[in-house]
Amino acid sequence: MSSLDDGKHDGPETSVSYPWVGALGPPQTSANNHNPIYNDCPPQLCLYDLGDGNECLDLITCGTAPGHFSAVRGVKGMARNVEITCGWQDCGSLVKRHNFMRHVREIHLGHGRRANQN
Repeated sequence: MSSLDDGKHDGPETSVSYPWVGALGPPQTSANNHNPIYNDCPPQLCLYDLGDGNECLDLITCGTAPGHFSAVRGVKGMARNVEITCGWQDCGSLVKRHNFMRHVREIHLGHGRRANQN
């Protein structure tokens, strides 16, 4: 039996520290997000304007964005066709409410709709 088979390690002991592991806490899910393609999206800073010229700067992912924009940015309880002016840094696009998350994911978080898009 080799040392790989018996669960023992013959090499030097290492202590590697990854300070960002777990920094965001457990993965967040949204009732509106059932799509597993968003599970591996890296966290990014939300650059949405708070209304005072400063950006939000919360860490969000494609999966947590719906909850973030509903709870923090107030994008909820609106009719599908309500037009929203995107407040993301240097954007200002006019987007219908039902397309807003797709806009944020594709344009600002860099997550395309198809698996072959980056």
